[in-house]
Amino acid sequence: ANLPVQLLGSETVGGHIAWPELLEDLSNLGISTLMVEGGGAIATTLLESGFVDRISLFQGNGGLGESGLASPLTPTMAKTLNDYKQTAQGQFGQDMFFEYERQ
Repeated sequence: ANLPVQLLGSETVGGHIAWPELLEDLSNLGISTLMVEGGGAIATTLLESGFVDRISLFQGNGGLGESGLASPLTPTMAKTLNDYKQTAQGQFGQDMFFEYERQ
């Protein structure tokens, strides 16, 4: 099936995505929900910038390996986020799922 695709350029600041501008551009296109599945640097930037309304964490038993990057947020750390409340918890096989929403 042919799916419609639209490429959207992004401004950068210091070689990184200019998130406020990108989120504004997406909003102007009618996009009000965005799932970002990135690495630790992107997650940290979005959390520190206050752009995150919902956090979905999946935690497995496996190790990261030599080239793995640690998550900037774990369920234990999420409990210390004053602006967020845990709204869900579940298990998928041996992996755990935790969801938090900003209050």
